[in-house]
Amino acid sequence: MNSLSYSSFSKKVATLPCELKHKILGYTMQPQNPTLCADIVSFVSTYHKCRELYYNVYIINLGENVNEDIYWFANDLVSYTNDFYATGIYGYREEFFEIWRRNWSMRLWPNNRIQAYLKNIEPKNTDKIMVGQLFGLLTQEEREFFTNSRYDNYL
Repeated sequence: MNSLSYSSFSKKVATLPCELKHKILGYTMQPQNPTLCADIVSFVSTYHKCRELYYNVYIINLGENVNEDIYWFANDLVSYTNDFYATGIYGYREEFFEIWRRNWSMRLWPNNRIQAYLKNIEPKNTDKIMVGQLFGLLTQEEREFFTNSRYDNYL
């Protein structure tokens, strides 16, 4: 991917209408919250490490079917966020629902509504979507602990 030099960028911006120039430049000069930036970096880094680990273990080493890696990633993540209690036997624990309530739009949802949401996405084979959402709701420390524990278990 080509990146523009500063002078090329300046020349291109100079050709734009004034309203658009101000809009674009406002975004380039607005500092972002360092905590949020660190959280994004943590998410991307640990998510890719986990995806690579699960792919190597389940697809490369064990020769499982396509998507088995994401299925096991989802299974282990749900287990971790449910304090390692089997959901089929014990159901979801309160801590599991509290993690989902970190999602601003779910912050006031009762447990049964969160459970209905999860059941709705489950039959659609969207483990990848659920993993991304749940993994993103974890704190940096929780994500790093999960990632390190997966490396300890699989390597």
